[in-house]
Amino acid sequence: MAITQPRRVAAIEDITRRLENGDFKLRVRALEAERRLNRADLVQTNIFKGVLSGVLFNFGVMLLVLSGNGSAGGAIGVGAGVGAGAARNAAIVNKVVTGCGKVLVGLSMFCLAQLPFGVRRLKKLDKYLESFGVKG
Repeated sequence: MAITQPRRVAAIEDITRRLENGDFKLRVRALEAERRLNRADLVQTNIFKGVLSGVLFNFGVMLLVLSGNGSAGGAIGVGAGVGAGAARNAAIVNKVVTGCGKVLVGLSMFCLAQLPFGVRRLKKLDKYLESFGVKG
């Protein structure tokens, strides 16, 4: 033990000299900052899911209304020319637009269904942090 003492002292002197010169920086973990970042991440995820759900729902309803009026296929049918082929194209476009609208509304409901779980996770985190005396 006595033989290794000079090496330990030299290593400590080296570290303190590098700290004083600015060549070496200590890394300190701030648990308070990490907890706040976790909470902010949960809040941001919940807001994102809510906004995404609203946007998907609006686009889905817009497509469903567009296909219900028949204007989705009609706009393409006019460009394709008048005839049986144009009517068939219009019907196909209406089916595709209706399907896309239903998918978008379904995706919006999926995002909306995840929101209560995110709020529950946020409340659980707040309760956990409160046990340490940290307010969110």
